[in-house]
Amino acid sequence: MPRFGYLHDDGILFGSAFALATTGEYKVVSLPERPFQTKYPPLYPLYMSAVWRIQPRFPDNLAVATFFNWLLLPVFLTLCWTLYARHGIGGAKRIGIVAFLSANVVLLLFGISVMTELFFTCGLLLVLLVMEDDSWNSALLAGILAGLVYLSRTAGIALLAAGPACYLWKRMPRRAVAFAMGMLPFVLAWTYWSRANQLDTNEPGIVFYTDYVRFQFLNVDAHNFRRVLAVNLRELFFGTGSLVFPRISDSPLVKVCAAAAVLGVVSGCVRMMRNGILHAYGAFTLISLGILAVWHYPPNERFLLPLLPFFAAGLATELLWIAAHIRTAANGTDTGNRIASWVLGSVLGAGVAGIVFAQLYGVFVFLPRMMQAERAHQAALREAYSWIAAHVPIGSQVLSSDDPVLFLHTGLRGNTVPLMPRDWYDGGSATPTIYATIADYCRRRHLDYFFYGPEDFARHWTQIENASEIQAILNGNQGLEAIYRSPAGTLYRVLPPAN
Repeated sequence: MPRFGYLHDDGILFGSAFALATTGEYKVVSLPERPFQTKYPPLYPLYMSAVWRIQPRFPDNLAVATFFNWLLLPVFLTLCWTLYARHGIGGAKRIGIVAFLSANVVLLLFGISVMTELFFTCGLLLVLLVMEDDSWNSALLAGILAGLVYLSRTAGIALLAAGPACYLWKRMPRRAVAFAMGMLPFVLAWTYWSRANQLDTNEPGIVFYTDYVRFQFLNVDAHNFRRVLAVNLRELFFGTGSLVFPRISDSPLVKVCAAAAVLGVVSGCVRMMRNGILHAYGAFTLISLGILAVWHYPPNERFLLPLLPFFAAGLATELLWIAAHIRTAANGTDTGNRIASWVLGSVLGAGVAGIVFAQLYGVFVFLPRMMQAERAHQAALREAYSWIAAHVPIGSQVLSSDDPVLFLHTGLRGNTVPLMPRDWYDGGSATPTIYATIADYCRRRHLDYFFYGPEDFARHWTQIENASEIQAILNGNQGLEAIYRSPAGTLYRVLPPAN
């Protein structure tokens, strides 16, 4: 798992799984405060805690973690196959959709990552399958399963609206009530537990670890709402297209193809919904997109991954609809229509070939190259962590972009640089100021060291153009003393304030 820690959330989740396996407590053990884990629900970390019980030594257990996450891929594909069959999607169409999913670059990448996306999506598909049986007992069971899905990822809250709405649309109010009765206790239980165990802090960078709701209001308000909405709608568009044409190149052609794919996805999904196909999935998708449009993070492919099976079916529906009309025109007697059909057919065939090529290139060329580069980076990071573990006093606290991974390697607690999403939405203008005052922040938080790497620029909200400016700020910071330099990063000692 050479990209472990890159998304930060994966380190937090694996660290929480470590806490469950070793102490039985559900905590963010990498933070100095060791607060209860009140941001991410416990079901997925509970699943990953089995990894720590099987192989308690880190990072050797990342191989086991990879296997545990990969096991979800065949489950996901089987559930997709079954759900499509229940909706009459059969034959070559179903084979083609599932083949596309099985070779999807984004899906495979998250299939070997310690992230909730695939785990959550499997649960979502299971709920949708149970909802296909319109009995009261099935509605109740679907609600209970939806509650468990919510306990794997709070994005499952969309099911609390989508499930009853679908039953009400079919004029089944008793089943709508049964679904809500099944799901609501899980939502209330997690809400009560997380609020009762919430860390009492006004530090925005620590709220990030513990409270989704407060962090949302810290970053999205009346002053920047329209900006956030505009940026997120743009990212929703490009994120959807990138599920079909992955971002394996900055070529304008890839971007144009991705944009065309979005139009096909939207049109096909609307066509399916009108025909009563995957209507519950469609309701969940609409509510989820509404949430993502105002969320405090740009909704890229990661956040759209649970919607991929619905989008893939929609795109296939649209492509086949266009192909049928082209075939009708090609078999007609009008010469102009026949010529046009051959032209459009060639364009359609080239588009499908482009999708196949992009995904296969991503799987067999792009991902291996990415992993090779990440392995080299991980080797450098582990060398740095070994030095830190050997030379930094036990009990010291470290500011680092990889704070959960640094903790797992060294046992040293700390937190990440307090960069706020609202700064990214505003163009990253506040980022240099944050780094200019980083020594003061560390003193306030009682952080003794600051580990900073060149990869941090691309992973945070800052624009890459600010990299040289920030490095110059750090080099000239009188409150920091560089005590170790390596290709993976520089470790600074935080000095006492000058008199």
